[in-house]
Amino acid sequence: MINLKSILLPILILPFILSAEFTNYSPQLSRAIHAVNQMDEVNEILQEVEHRIGPIQVELKPHRSKFNALWNPGLRAIQLNQNAQRSLSDNIISIVFELHNAKVTAQMDEVTQLARAGLISRLEYMETMERLEHINALSTKSIIQKGVARGIFPRNTYWNIPESFDVHFNLQKSSGHTAWFSTIYNQMASQMPRRPQEVDAASRRQYSEAIIAYVQLKDKLYASDSFARQEALRTVIHEWEKVQPGSAIASQFSLYSRQQMVVSKLFAKELRSAGILTS
Repeated sequence: MINLKSILLPILILPFILSAEFTNYSPQLSRAIHAVNQMDEVNEILQEVEHRIGPIQVELKPHRSKFNALWNPGLRAIQLNQNAQRSLSDNIISIVFELHNAKVTAQMDEVTQLARAGLISRLEYMETMERLEHINALSTKSIIQKGVARGIFPRNTYWNIPESFDVHFNLQKSSGHTAWFSTIYNQMASQMPRRPQEVDAASRRQYSEAIIAYVQLKDKLYASDSFARQEALRTVIHEWEKVQPGSAIASQFSLYSRQQMVVSKLFAKELRSAGILTS
Protein backbone atom coordinates (compact mmCIF):
# COMPACT_ATOMS: atom_id res chain seq x y z
CA MET A 1 0.00 0.00 0.00
CA ILE A 2 1.21 3.50 -0.83
CA ASN A 3 1.03 6.17 1.87
CA LEU A 4 0.49 9.31 -0.22
CA LYS A 5 0.63 11.67 2.76
CA SER A 6 4.29 10.82 3.22
CA ILE A 7 5.10 12.33 -0.17
CA LEU A 8 4.58 15.81 1.22
CA LEU A 9 7.24 15.32 3.89
CA PRO A 10 10.90 16.13 3.18
CA ILE A 11 12.86 12.98 2.55
CA LEU A 12 16.12 14.22 4.01
CA ILE A 13 17.27 17.43 5.65
CA LEU A 14 20.50 18.36 3.93
CA PRO A 15 22.66 21.50 4.13
CA PHE A 16 22.61 23.83 1.16
CA ILE A 17 25.80 25.24 -0.33
CA LEU A 18 25.42 28.69 -1.83
CA SER A 19 28.02 28.65 -4.56
CA ALA A 20 31.09 26.81 -5.77
CA GLU A 21 34.06 27.44 -8.03
CA PHE A 22 37.15 25.41 -8.88
CA THR A 23 39.96 26.51 -6.54
CA ASN A 24 42.30 23.50 -6.45
CA TYR A 25 43.92 22.90 -9.85
CA SER A 26 47.20 22.56 -11.72
CA PRO A 27 48.63 26.01 -12.59
CA GLN A 28 48.81 25.09 -16.30
CA LEU A 29 45.02 24.91 -16.31
CA SER A 30 44.42 28.41 -14.93
CA ARG A 31 43.01 29.83 -18.20
CA ALA A 32 40.55 26.98 -18.61
CA ILE A 33 39.54 27.12 -14.95
CA HIS A 34 39.01 30.90 -15.15
CA ALA A 35 36.69 30.36 -18.10
CA VAL A 36 34.57 27.55 -16.63
CA ASN A 37 34.29 29.36 -13.30
CA GLN A 38 32.38 32.11 -15.14
CA MET A 39 29.62 29.71 -16.13
CA ASP A 40 26.71 29.53 -13.68
CA GLU A 41 25.76 26.14 -15.11
CA VAL A 42 29.18 24.76 -14.17
CA ASN A 43 29.05 26.35 -10.72
CA GLU A 44 25.70 24.68 -10.04
CA ILE A 45 27.01 21.24 -10.97
CA LEU A 46 30.18 21.74 -8.93
CA GLN A 47 28.06 22.87 -5.99
CA GLU A 48 26.06 19.65 -6.12
CA VAL A 49 29.19 17.50 -6.49
CA GLU A 50 30.97 19.11 -3.55
CA HIS A 51 27.80 18.88 -1.49
CA ARG A 52 27.85 15.11 -2.03
CA ILE A 53 31.52 14.20 -1.83
CA GLY A 54 33.52 17.25 -0.72
CA PRO A 55 36.05 19.48 -2.55
CA ILE A 56 37.47 18.19 -5.81
CA GLN A 57 40.64 19.04 -7.72
CA VAL A 58 41.58 19.33 -11.37
CA GLU A 59 44.96 17.92 -12.36
CA LEU A 60 47.08 17.92 -15.48
CA LYS A 61 49.29 14.87 -15.27
CA PRO A 62 50.56 12.07 -17.49
CA HIS A 63 48.73 8.76 -17.28
CA ARG A 64 48.77 5.57 -19.29
CA SER A 65 45.08 5.67 -20.15
CA LYS A 66 44.24 6.18 -23.82
CA PHE A 67 41.55 8.65 -22.76
CA ASN A 68 42.16 12.41 -22.87
CA ALA A 69 40.71 12.86 -19.40
CA LEU A 70 38.96 10.93 -16.65
CA TRP A 71 37.19 11.34 -13.34
CA ASN A 72 39.03 9.60 -10.49
CA PRO A 73 36.46 9.19 -7.68
CA GLY A 74 39.00 7.71 -5.26
CA LEU A 75 41.12 10.86 -5.39
CA ARG A 76 38.14 13.17 -6.04
CA ALA A 77 40.05 14.49 -9.02
CA ILE A 78 39.40 15.39 -12.64
CA GLN A 79 42.59 14.24 -14.34
CA LEU A 80 43.54 15.60 -17.76
CA ASN A 81 46.08 13.52 -19.64
CA GLN A 82 49.27 15.50 -20.10
CA ASN A 83 50.46 12.98 -22.68
CA ALA A 84 47.73 14.08 -25.10
CA GLN A 85 47.98 17.23 -27.22
CA ARG A 86 45.77 19.74 -25.48
CA SER A 87 44.40 23.17 -26.47
CA LEU A 88 42.53 25.60 -24.24
CA SER A 89 39.29 24.39 -25.82
CA ASP A 90 40.22 20.75 -25.15
CA ASN A 91 40.85 21.55 -21.50
CA ILE A 92 37.53 23.37 -21.12
CA ILE A 93 35.56 20.50 -22.68
CA SER A 94 37.36 17.86 -20.60
CA ILE A 95 36.80 19.72 -17.33
CA VAL A 96 33.10 20.30 -17.97
CA PHE A 97 32.47 16.74 -19.14
CA GLU A 98 34.37 15.03 -16.33
CA LEU A 99 32.57 17.26 -13.83
CA HIS A 100 29.34 15.76 -15.16
CA ASN A 101 30.82 12.28 -14.63
CA ALA A 102 31.71 13.29 -11.08
CA LYS A 103 28.10 14.29 -10.51
CA VAL A 104 26.82 10.85 -11.54
CA THR A 105 29.40 8.85 -9.57
CA ALA A 106 26.67 7.43 -7.33
CA GLN A 107 24.56 6.50 -10.37
CA MET A 108 27.42 4.68 -12.06
CA ASP A 109 28.31 2.95 -8.80
CA GLU A 110 24.69 1.81 -8.47
CA VAL A 111 24.70 0.33 -11.98
CA THR A 112 27.98 -1.43 -11.21
CA GLN A 113 26.54 -2.87 -7.99
CA LEU A 114 23.52 -4.17 -9.92
CA ALA A 115 25.90 -5.84 -12.35
CA ARG A 116 27.96 -7.34 -9.53
CA ALA A 117 24.74 -8.74 -8.06
CA GLY A 118 24.01 -10.50 -11.34
CA LEU A 119 21.02 -8.31 -12.18
CA ILE A 120 22.45 -6.79 -15.37
CA SER A 121 24.02 -8.66 -18.27
CA ARG A 122 27.28 -7.62 -19.91
CA LEU A 123 25.59 -5.96 -22.90
CA GLU A 124 23.01 -4.31 -20.63
CA TYR A 125 25.84 -2.94 -18.46
CA MET A 126 27.78 -1.59 -21.43
CA GLU A 127 24.74 0.11 -22.91
CA THR A 128 23.57 1.57 -19.60
CA MET A 129 26.97 3.08 -18.79
CA GLU A 130 27.27 4.53 -22.28
CA ARG A 131 23.77 6.01 -21.98
CA LEU A 132 24.76 7.76 -18.76
CA GLU A 133 27.86 9.20 -20.41
CA HIS A 134 25.85 10.24 -23.47
CA ILE A 135 23.48 12.22 -21.22
CA ASN A 136 26.55 13.89 -19.68
CA ALA A 137 28.05 14.60 -23.10
CA LEU A 138 24.88 16.28 -24.39
CA SER A 139 24.70 18.47 -21.29
CA THR A 140 28.38 19.35 -21.74
CA LYS A 141 27.74 20.22 -25.38
CA SER A 142 24.93 22.56 -24.36
CA ILE A 143 27.10 24.34 -21.79
CA ILE A 144 29.94 24.69 -24.31
CA GLN A 145 27.57 26.29 -26.83
CA LYS A 146 26.32 28.73 -24.19
CA GLY A 147 29.88 29.60 -23.15
CA VAL A 148 30.85 30.36 -26.74
CA ALA A 149 27.69 32.43 -27.30
CA ARG A 150 28.45 34.49 -24.16
CA GLY A 151 32.02 35.14 -25.27
CA ILE A 152 33.45 33.20 -22.31
CA PHE A 153 34.87 30.23 -24.22
CA PRO A 154 37.03 30.51 -27.37
CA ARG A 155 34.98 30.58 -30.56
CA ASN A 156 36.57 27.33 -31.77
CA THR A 157 35.39 25.42 -28.68
CA TYR A 158 33.13 22.75 -30.13
CA TRP A 159 32.22 19.16 -29.31
CA ASN A 160 30.56 17.14 -32.04
CA ILE A 161 28.40 14.81 -29.96
CA PRO A 162 25.52 13.17 -31.88
CA GLU A 163 22.07 13.82 -30.46
CA SER A 164 21.10 10.22 -31.28
CA PHE A 165 22.26 7.69 -28.71
CA ASP A 166 22.37 4.93 -31.31
CA VAL A 167 24.81 6.92 -33.45
CA HIS A 168 26.86 7.83 -30.38
CA PHE A 169 26.88 4.22 -29.18
CA ASN A 170 28.22 2.96 -32.49
CA LEU A 171 30.99 5.57 -32.38
CA GLN A 172 31.89 4.55 -28.83
CA LYS A 173 32.04 0.90 -29.82
CA SER A 174 34.24 1.59 -32.83
CA SER A 175 36.62 3.74 -30.74
CA GLY A 176 37.09 1.01 -28.13
CA HIS A 177 35.47 3.02 -25.34
CA THR A 178 32.63 0.53 -24.85
CA ALA A 179 35.12 -2.33 -24.63
CA TRP A 180 36.47 -0.70 -21.47
CA PHE A 181 33.07 -1.23 -19.79
CA SER A 182 33.05 -4.79 -21.09
CA THR A 183 36.41 -5.40 -19.42
CA ILE A 184 35.11 -4.00 -16.12
CA TYR A 185 32.08 -6.29 -16.31
CA ASN A 186 34.18 -9.36 -17.04
CA GLN A 187 36.40 -8.55 -14.06
CA MET A 188 33.30 -8.61 -11.83
CA ALA A 189 32.03 -11.91 -13.24
CA SER A 190 33.62 -14.04 -10.53
CA GLN A 191 31.71 -12.09 -7.86
CA MET A 192 28.30 -12.62 -9.48
CA PRO A 193 25.94 -15.30 -8.17
CA ARG A 194 25.17 -15.96 -11.84
CA ARG A 195 25.61 -14.23 -15.19
CA PRO A 196 22.28 -13.14 -16.69
CA GLN A 197 21.44 -14.30 -20.17
CA GLU A 198 21.54 -11.73 -22.96
CA VAL A 199 18.25 -10.59 -24.49
CA ASP A 200 17.25 -8.97 -27.76
CA ALA A 201 18.25 -5.37 -28.53
CA ALA A 202 14.77 -3.91 -27.99
CA SER A 203 14.40 -5.44 -24.53
CA ARG A 204 17.96 -4.48 -23.67
CA ARG A 205 17.26 -0.87 -24.60
CA GLN A 206 14.07 -0.77 -22.54
CA TYR A 207 15.77 -2.31 -19.51
CA SER A 208 18.71 0.06 -19.81
CA GLU A 209 16.38 3.07 -19.91
CA ALA A 210 14.46 1.75 -16.88
CA ILE A 211 17.68 1.26 -14.90
CA ILE A 212 18.80 4.79 -15.74
CA ALA A 213 15.42 6.17 -14.65
CA TYR A 214 15.92 4.35 -11.35
CA VAL A 215 19.49 5.49 -10.64
CA GLN A 216 18.71 9.09 -11.64
CA LEU A 217 15.67 9.23 -9.39
CA LYS A 218 17.49 7.59 -6.51
CA ASP A 219 20.22 10.18 -6.90
CA LYS A 220 17.65 13.01 -6.77
CA LEU A 221 16.27 11.65 -3.51
CA TYR A 222 19.53 12.91 -1.97
CA ALA A 223 19.64 16.27 -3.77
CA SER A 224 20.22 19.46 -1.78
CA ASP A 225 16.91 20.90 -3.04
CA SER A 226 13.96 19.60 -0.98
CA PHE A 227 11.50 20.36 -3.79
CA ALA A 228 13.59 18.25 -6.19
CA ARG A 229 13.57 15.42 -3.65
CA GLN A 230 9.78 15.47 -3.34
CA GLU A 231 9.32 15.59 -7.11
CA ALA A 232 11.70 12.65 -7.46
CA LEU A 233 9.68 10.65 -4.96
CA ARG A 234 6.46 11.30 -6.86
CA THR A 235 8.16 10.07 -10.01
CA VAL A 236 9.46 6.96 -8.23
CA ILE A 237 5.85 6.07 -7.40
CA HIS A 238 4.86 6.56 -11.04
CA GLU A 239 7.75 4.43 -12.29
CA TRP A 240 6.99 1.69 -9.77
CA GLU A 241 3.34 1.59 -10.80
CA LYS A 242 4.35 1.32 -14.47
CA VAL A 243 6.04 -2.02 -14.02
CA GLN A 244 3.51 -3.71 -11.76
CA PRO A 245 2.10 -6.92 -13.28
CA GLY A 246 -1.27 -6.35 -14.91
CA SER A 247 -0.99 -2.58 -15.16
CA ALA A 248 -2.10 -0.98 -18.40
CA ILE A 249 1.39 0.33 -19.07
CA ALA A 250 3.25 -2.84 -18.10
CA SER A 251 1.14 -4.86 -20.53
CA GLN A 252 2.60 -2.79 -23.36
CA PHE A 253 6.18 -3.50 -22.31
CA SER A 254 8.39 -6.20 -23.80
CA LEU A 255 10.40 -6.49 -20.57
CA TYR A 256 11.41 -10.05 -19.75
CA SER A 257 10.20 -11.30 -16.38
CA ARG A 258 13.71 -10.98 -14.92
CA GLN A 259 13.99 -7.38 -15.99
CA GLN A 260 10.49 -6.41 -14.88
CA MET A 261 11.01 -8.03 -11.49
CA VAL A 262 14.33 -6.25 -10.94
CA VAL A 263 12.96 -2.82 -11.87
CA SER A 264 9.86 -3.31 -9.69
CA LYS A 265 11.94 -4.36 -6.67
CA LEU A 266 14.37 -1.45 -7.10
CA PHE A 267 11.65 1.19 -7.06
CA ALA A 268 9.79 -0.60 -4.25
CA LYS A 269 12.97 -0.56 -2.15
CA GLU A 270 13.21 3.23 -2.38
CA LEU A 271 9.50 3.66 -1.57
CA ARG A 272 9.86 1.51 1.54
CA SER A 273 12.95 3.44 2.62
CA ALA A 274 10.94 6.67 2.38
CA GLY A 275 7.98 5.16 4.26
CA ILE A 276 5.72 5.44 1.23
CA LEU A 277 5.23 1.75 0.49
CA THR A 278 3.97 -0.10 3.55
CA SER A 279 3.42 -3.56 2.14
